[in-house]
Amino acid sequence: MPTIQLLYPNREIDLGLILACWVELTELWRPSRADSDPFILPMPVYASRETLQTRLARNPEYAYSFDVLLRICSPNRGTMQAVPEFFNKPNADWVLRKPFANGLVNAAGSPTEVNCVVLTDEAINHWKDLPLAQREEATRTAQALIEADVETDDTIVALIPMELAESGVTNVAAIDAENGPANPPRSLDEATSLDSADVPERASILKQLVEDIQSNPFERRYRMQGLGLPDVNGWDKRLEAYFWPNPACGYEFTCNKLQDLTDQSRQLAEALQGGQSWSTDEGYAAIILANKIFVWGGVPQMPETVSAETVEHVFRDALDARSDSEALMNSGWTKVAAFATAHLETTESHRTQAIWDSRVATAIIGRLDSILGELPNKNPRDLFPGIGTVPGRGGTRPRKFLHAWPSGYGRWSAQIRGSEIVRQLRDILNDESNDYPRMPMPDGSVASWTTRGVEMVLFMDGY
Repeated sequence: MPTIQLLYPNREIDLGLILACWVELTELWRPSRADSDPFILPMPVYASRETLQTRLARNPEYAYSFDVLLRICSPNRGTMQAVPEFFNKPNADWVLRKPFANGLVNAAGSPTEVNCVVLTDEAINHWKDLPLAQREEATRTAQALIEADVETDDTIVALIPMELAESGVTNVAAIDAENGPANPPRSLDEATSLDSADVPERASILKQLVEDIQSNPFERRYRMQGLGLPDVNGWDKRLEAYFWPNPACGYEFTCNKLQDLTDQSRQLAEALQGGQSWSTDEGYAAIILANKIFVWGGVPQMPETVSAETVEHVFRDALDARSDSEALMNSGWTKVAAFATAHLETTESHRTQAIWDSRVATAIIGRLDSILGELPNKNPRDLFPGIGTVPGRGGTRPRKFLHAWPSGYGRWSAQIRGSEIVRQLRDILNDESNDYPRMPMPDGSVASWTTRGVEMVLFMDGY
């Protein structure tokens, strides 16, 4: 399998994935030129030692560059990748540096050039010779890398052309600084002590959230553009409208694709029962599983952070719902936590975890914020302690909120309390007295709502 050799870290990347990212970035940023053949277009190098955040803040068009392409394929996104020595053998078999006139002139009136990358005939032919299934898989992986919340240096950057939501932008860091620190991590007893039954007003607010999603029309959008499909109404139709990372990868496709990961997660979780530890083979399988989850989510992690020990730590604390956990947590590890507990799903389960990423957090907090806006003198930290925002860009994210919500990024307290809310929404939907539609299943049947089903609806709502 031909590969591209990254230097920071020393890592081989499938050439097919590099080529798929080339096509996706070209179609995003140069759509009129990509209609012919994106592989024959030169791509600017734009190598820089700046962070992605600084680089893209300077000029969002730098997202269309070979250095950014390499960065998003690497777990080390904060480091320049297109260094001069990168273009030596063996990478020179696939990509070449070549200056091209950029249509500008310098102070002396002479034409100026920009360093670009061109693909070799061998690289282009490799893509053309790949079986269709491999090209489609590489394209899905590339789209996930671009569509996901691109984390770098604990910040989130966007790689797609975008305009901020009309409502404006909330500076979560500034809000936290103004209103004090976010709620400290709570113990498991504290984290499970507040439920809908104990706080009637909280239960009423969550029920209104469920009703709002049920009654509000939902428009399917991709890369900030409507798909030209009729709006859908209701939780069931919203779930059937789910897709990731592109509209061709819908609800049924995703459920079938993830079944193996779900089964493997269950086996590994059950191996930890009774205080047992993973064997060497189980630890190796856990590393492979975690990396597959990261690939599906478009959130690669630094290799040294993905070990049998770190994955087991996340599994254990997700299974124990430890809000004071010191295990790793970000937009990638929250997905591992959700897979680790998916097999615990029952109609009364209090331990299944949801994926608390920017889309799900935005959906819940955005709707709670709107509801609380109609209830004067209600502090969201009192009614919904522990949950917090997760930064994300694209679609209508970031959004402007009326209230000061703490940051929940990388915090197990937000993971545990956010998952609790998702389960409570699930229970409202399953309450027969509420007469909500049942959860559609991939095979066409219906069943009780699950934490995962509710989370998928929220994922689309939070875009």
